[in-house]
Amino acid sequence: MNVTVISSRSSYHHLSQLLLKDQNIKKIFHYGAPSIDINTIEDISRIKEDERYKPYPIDLSVEQNISDKDFDLIISDMKTKSIDLVLASGLDVAASDKFQDFLKQSHISPCFVYPGLTQLETNKKICRDLFSRLKIPSTKYEIRSVEYLLQNFYQIRLPFVLRLPKYSHGRQTIIITEENQNEVYNDLFESKDIKSHGCLNLKFDDTVWIEEYCEIKREFSYHMIVNKENWRFIGAARDYKKFQEDDKGFNTAGVGAYNYDNDEIDPKAHAYAAKLFWALQNHLSKSGRFYRGFMFLGMAETIDDELIILEINTRGGDPELNVLLQSLDNDISDLLYCMGNNESFPQIQFNKKKIVAVKLYNKYYDWNNPAKSVPYLKRCPDEIIHGVQNSNQLYCYSDMFSCSSDSRENAATKIFNYLDDQYLGQFIFRRDIGILD
Repeated sequence: MNVTVISSRSSYHHLSQLLLKDQNIKKIFHYGAPSIDINTIEDISRIKEDERYKPYPIDLSVEQNISDKDFDLIISDMKTKSIDLVLASGLDVAASDKFQDFLKQSHISPCFVYPGLTQLETNKKICRDLFSRLKIPSTKYEIRSVEYLLQNFYQIRLPFVLRLPKYSHGRQTIIITEENQNEVYNDLFESKDIKSHGCLNLKFDDTVWIEEYCEIKREFSYHMIVNKENWRFIGAARDYKKFQEDDKGFNTAGVGAYNYDNDEIDPKAHAYAAKLFWALQNHLSKSGRFYRGFMFLGMAETIDDELIILEINTRGGDPELNVLLQSLDNDISDLLYCMGNNESFPQIQFNKKKIVAVKLYNKYYDWNNPAKSVPYLKRCPDEIIHGVQNSNQLYCYSDMFSCSSDSRENAATKIFNYLDDQYLGQFIFRRDIGILD
C-alpha cells in the first residue's frame, strides 16, 4: 500500500517513521518532509530518501496559508504516482473542496473528514448543541462579542473560562480568577477605548466563548477511528498544553503526552462515544456522506466524579495520536485501509507499552517572530523516535521525541537525558511530562 503524507509538522515526520515500521506500507510520499540539508541536526540519515520513503521538502508549516501554487504542485505530482491513501495534519487540507474533488476523481482514499464535518471542531456551538440533544454532560456557556467582553469583563461571575477564537501569544483558553482578573484584562485590552481596536490580536466583532468553570481532577483525549460502517476506540492520552511546569502559565500548542491504560478510563466514555457516532451516522446518511478519519473527544472527570465532554476534534491529536498508535499491536496499515475504504475495522489489540512524547518549544512563544537561536541536535538513541520539524523559521515549537518503556517515568527520563546533552538554543521542554498526572 502506498501512502501520501501532507504536513511539515514534526508529529507527521514522526508518524511517517511509525508507518515505515509496518511492512504492508510499500512507499510513503511525504509532502512537507524535513529538508535533507536541514541544518539543526548533526546526523540527518533518518530523513534521507530511500526505496520506501520519498521526501518533498515543501515548507507547509503555516498550514492555514498553504498557497495555491503549493497545492497545485502537490496535486500535479500526486497524479504521477500510484497512491492508495492520504494522511494530512490539521484541518486545512481536509477542508479544501479542491483537494477532496481531486482525491475522488483519482480514486484515492482520504483518511480525514470531508470539509463540512470540520465544523464539529471549528464551530463550538454546533458541537455543544449536539451534546445537549444527546444528553451528554458538558459545561454551560455563552457566546459573546469581544466588545461585550470588554464592557462586561468585571461583571462576569468568577471564576470563569474564557476561550478566544485564535491563539494570542499562547493565550487561547484562560481561567479567570480573582487573582489574575486584572492581569488578564490588561493583557487582552491594550486600550480601554471602545472606539479603538485595542484587544490583543482580536477585533471587537470577533466572538469569544464564556464558559462556566468546572473543577476537574483530570482531562484526557479519547481517540477513535471512524468510517461509514463503524468505529473503534484506539486509546486515551493525557496531553500537556500549559507553558510552565505543573500546568501553570498560558496555553501553548501540545508540548507532550503519554498514554493511559484502558482500565483507567471510565466506561461511560465508551457509551458517550457510541452515542456520538450513531447520531452522526444517522444525520449524515441523509446526505450520503459519512465521517471517516480520526476523531478525538476532549473529556474531563470532575471532582464529583462526573464524566463530561468538552469538545470534539475532527482529526488526530498532536502529539497524542503518535503516542497511541505505538500502544497498538494492530498493523497501522490495516486500520488506515479500513478507515479510508469504509470496511469493518478489526478488533483493536493493545499492548502494555508506556509511551511518552516530548516537544521542544520556543521559550518566547511568539507566532509572529522566528527564533534567532535554534537547536542543534545529535543523533538520538534508536529507542527514541525523533520527528523533525520542517521549517527554516521556527516560531513556537520544534522537534518531537517519543520513547516507550516499562513505566512513564523511565520513558520520559530517557528523553530528558538525551535532550540535556543537546544545544537547544532558545527552545525548552517541560520536565514533568510523563511525571505529572
